[in-house]
Amino acid sequence: MRSNNRFLTALLLALIALFTCGALFAQIKIMPLGDSITRGFDGSTDGAGYRNDLGALLTTEGVNFQFVGSITGDNGGNHQGLDGKTSGFILSNINTYLTASNPDVVLLHIGTNDLLTADIEDIRDNIVGIIDAIRTANPNKSITLSSHQICV
Repeated sequence: MRSNNRFLTALLLALIALFTCGALFAQIKIMPLGDSITRGFDGSTDGAGYRNDLGALLTTEGVNFQFVGSITGDNGGNHQGLDGKTSGFILSNINTYLTASNPDVVLLHIGTNDLLTADIEDIRDNIVGIIDAIRTANPNKSITLSSHQICV
């Protein structure tokens, strides 16, 4: 839980710093993109993972935002959290997601589902490809990439 709070605090501060210059009153479109952790499927008491906590923090700070993505109807607003999907799947579909939602910020949490089946270099290449696609769609988009700690 402590790690999650540090992540949310760092993310909140980064988003506030990013958007207080120039776009103070514009609505920020944030796309939570990733696997079931993003969706909040497993281990989330409210079914929204980090999205409800982040939304509450942003609201408290007066940030005008909207979570965007093609998945709707569950807690925490829209998102692109895809249960069981790999970085390769996300890479294959990233342009569709970006075109449909046109986010200003992408919160990318991906790679967990790859760990049992994919080579680490393939995972890295897929994530680099996802980031490149986001940058190609709009070089001004902000990307926050979550990291995993792997113990071997």
